[in-house]
Amino acid sequence: MRFFMMLYLVLLSFAIKANGLAIKPMSITVTKNNVSNVIFYNETNEDYILHSRVTYDAAVEDKCRDAPFLVNPPIRLAKQNTQTNLGVIYLGRKKECEVNDLYFLSVSAIPKRDNYQNVTIDVPIVVTQNMPIVFN
Repeated sequence: MRFFMMLYLVLLSFAIKANGLAIKPMSITVTKNNVSNVIFYNETNEDYILHSRVTYDAAVEDKCRDAPFLVNPPIRLAKQNTQTNLGVIYLGRKKECEVNDLYFLSVSAIPKRDNYQNVTIDVPIVVTQNMPIVFN
């Protein structure tokens, strides 16, 4: 019995590479008139269309609703087994609107489809990731 337990623990310690979609970093730190880079990893065998935008918390006051950010590029193609860079540009804002966890970078990965002539029904699943934007 000890042998099997030891074998089980040894086998658990090996790392297994998982393929999929990922974004790094998980939170974005911005300073005035600065660009923060975000890397989107596509480790799948499919192409994805990325739709990036800055959203805000529902509790935001009206004077802070205009997001002081630009995402470059807002729409981009992420080819299979590649990494893609996205830029978040901070344009400057009033000090009272610079509160952490107020704005989020929202990146949606939409599977690219080339052929819609097929008779089978294919429902794509859109994956959306929201990362908080932190002011420095």
